[in-house]
Amino acid sequence: MLFPYSSLLVFSSSQEFTYLLGTLGYIFLIVMISIAVKSHRFTKNAIKLKCKNMQLADESERSKLMIEQVNSDLELKVNERTKELVDLSNKDPLTQLFNRSGFLSQLKAKIQSASRDNQELAVLFIDIDGFKAINDGHGHEFGDLVLVQVANRIREFADSQNNACRWGGDEFVMVLEGCNAIEAKAMSASLISIISEPISLSKFDARVSATVGISMYPEHSDSSDLLINMADTAMFCQKQNARSKAAVFTQSMREMKLREYYLKAALSSAIVNQELALVYQPVVNQISQEVEFCEVLLRWTHQGEIVSPDEFIPIAENYGLIHSIGEWVLTTAFRETTSWVFDKDVAISVNVSVLQLEATGFVQKIRALLEKEQFPGEKLHIELTESVFTKNVEYLANQIRQLQAMKISVSLDDFGTGFSSLAQLQFLAADTVKIDKSFIDNIESGGHSIIKATQDIAKALNYRVVAEGVETTEQAELLNKIGVSSIQGYLYAKPMSQDMLESWYDRHKNTKDNDI
Repeated sequence: MLFPYSSLLVFSSSQEFTYLLGTLGYIFLIVMISIAVKSHRFTKNAIKLKCKNMQLADESERSKLMIEQVNSDLELKVNERTKELVDLSNKDPLTQLFNRSGFLSQLKAKIQSASRDNQELAVLFIDIDGFKAINDGHGHEFGDLVLVQVANRIREFADSQNNACRWGGDEFVMVLEGCNAIEAKAMSASLISIISEPISLSKFDARVSATVGISMYPEHSDSSDLLINMADTAMFCQKQNARSKAAVFTQSMREMKLREYYLKAALSSAIVNQELALVYQPVVNQISQEVEFCEVLLRWTHQGEIVSPDEFIPIAENYGLIHSIGEWVLTTAFRETTSWVFDKDVAISVNVSVLQLEATGFVQKIRALLEKEQFPGEKLHIELTESVFTKNVEYLANQIRQLQAMKISVSLDDFGTGFSSLAQLQFLAADTVKIDKSFIDNIESGGHSIIKATQDIAKALNYRVVAEGVETTEQAELLNKIGVSSIQGYLYAKPMSQDMLESWYDRHKNTKDNDI
């Protein structure tokens, strides 16, 4: 409407005022059109911006949901990975039982629970008997298979893998909740019976057993570490007495363990402190009265106390001291006997631990010592106990053959005490069999037939037989009737220092000459 009226005023009237008014109308129209255009653009942009904002808001919401989902998935994966890492750090990879750290955490929690509920609990320290022989004889891969089977039996017996762990090697620990010492010992006997059942594997069948030590909460301690240590001590003490049984911890066991640590520390410096000495006990042929050889025996005196070999030799073996002590014994025996003037030809017999014999380089070490000390191999006998039959017999037999190639004789000590068989005896191919004193003591009863059978076997295998621990003339006469002429024991002489041995030699020579 503004445009027509403005045009009418401009073009239809000659008056200046109406022309001016029409012109102003045009100007106002242009301004209005300009404002309308700008307003349109603004509104259009506003609408577009609003749509874009709505789109951005939707995209932001979708992104937020995606981020939340990713975070949730990531958190789930982190939790799963954390659980895996915790399992890896707390579980034994071979048996899938707890390892030490994992079990200790469980045991601490169980002790706290037992304390709240005013209950007892038992800690069992389980050591597998006979496992090392399997490992040595069939290899570590087969040994691992045996350990897995043993672990499965322990897990089933414990009702939960949270109650058992592989402590290390062939040692396991278990906790029994809500039972007293009598019940724990009975359950341990059942566990030993289960572990002792044959293990059937693809290639071989295996049989192991277990010795178990028991400690009780709260009677012995409320510390998880101490309870395990006490159970370990009980196991160790039981193993010293008899394997494949269970024992409950006592204070005397702790004292025994403390003495072991004390003797171990003292034994470590016994050579340096010159506390070790050798004594000699002759083996005499009761027919010719000739001294066939002298057994070398080790003695240890520490701060005035004479420590029995039965006590310190196992300690030396358990803590790896037997190798240095064994080398000292050989070196000292070579040097002392080389200086003997009363009998330069007599051989000496030295006890060697199976741990020494199976050590890498043992044969080479013996050869080097013989050369260094200028000691002839034919004057050396090496004595091994029957425990050699619980080891890798084939490897040890090869070691023995190498020693015999140097003209060294090999004796089997304490024969008949439990490990050997006729087939193994033949395979081992030793030179001498020494019958244990326990059979000599019972020679008038059951020992007679065992000695006779041993003599017959030895004769068939061309072994020499020596009777140990002969104390009476009656025993010697019975042995002579059986055909055993080589005698060692108090009937002829007790173990003596080399000075006393020289005096004994003089007396024995005079007696022999007078008898002739």
